[in-house]
Amino acid sequence: MKNIDCFIYEAIKKGFNIDSVCVQTPNSLQFAGNNNIINVHSAAKTITSLAFALFLKEYRQISISDKIISFFPEYNSCLSKNTEYITIRDLLHMQSGKYIQSLFQKNIKQDWNQDWAKWFFEYPVESLPGTYYYYSSHCCYMIGRIIAKISQVDVNDFLEDRLWRPLAINKPFWSKCPAGYTNCAGNLMIKCTDLAKIGWTILNKGEYNSIDLNMERNYVENMYTDIVCSSDPFGWNDEECNCGYGYFLWRCKGNKRFRIWGAGGNFSVIDFPTNKCITITAIRDEVNWKSHNDQDLLRLIVKMFLT
Repeated sequence: MKNIDCFIYEAIKKGFNIDSVCVQTPNSLQFAGNNNIINVHSAAKTITSLAFALFLKEYRQISISDKIISFFPEYNSCLSKNTEYITIRDLLHMQSGKYIQSLFQKNIKQDWNQDWAKWFFEYPVESLPGTYYYYSSHCCYMIGRIIAKISQVDVNDFLEDRLWRPLAINKPFWSKCPAGYTNCAGNLMIKCTDLAKIGWTILNKGEYNSIDLNMERNYVENMYTDIVCSSDPFGWNDEECNCGYGYFLWRCKGNKRFRIWGAGGNFSVIDFPTNKCITITAIRDEVNWKSHNDQDLLRLIVKMFLT
């Protein structure tokens, strides 16, 4: 526990409001903190990616090379130019070509109550799909809409028997759009131990301890092997944000190390060489959080637990 206590002390000195820390290896699990249910922000995106791994196992006719408009013929009449070329893989890589603001924040100059999928299809394409990374929560939202369209079950409900219950996670609050579809990209309320189970599942290629979650295994592996160039979404210009991006999963500096990342200091760092998963939850300061570079916390995780 000494390393965890030192980590929390150093993290607080850096301005992070740490809630909990979980360090897991095949032979041990160490935990410290309150394990409060908190908003893990964009860590939700990686969970949406795992939802898609479950979805592909059941709907084998679906391919990530499929054009997304093929699932939504009702929007054919409102496509902006080149939108018809966007594939599922482009969404997973944040390469839709749409440099799109999120409708998730009600204070932007858009009608929050409009049809979010229609808005996505109408929004102009500024670079050819599949060629340029632009971090957009709407890419993740559209993955959720595909799952809901084909399965006829909203994403949070889809996960209830497939992920939440097998991992002994109480079905969480996950905010929805005005049409009633799960946000998928953020506003997910879970505990540190819940997020740790997600990281551990990825480390073990779709299994959690002895539980086979019936995910499409090739997809889970491709989450961290099918990598595109990435950039810093928050303007810190940090090299950790330029190391590459998988299927809603960030690659870190170092050999075979990846991270689930939610803004404000929420991480699950998946380290294949050491077979460790380090999970941190933190309560984000909604006013000043951008003044603290999350990647400084990531570097502290690596220093304290992985070197």
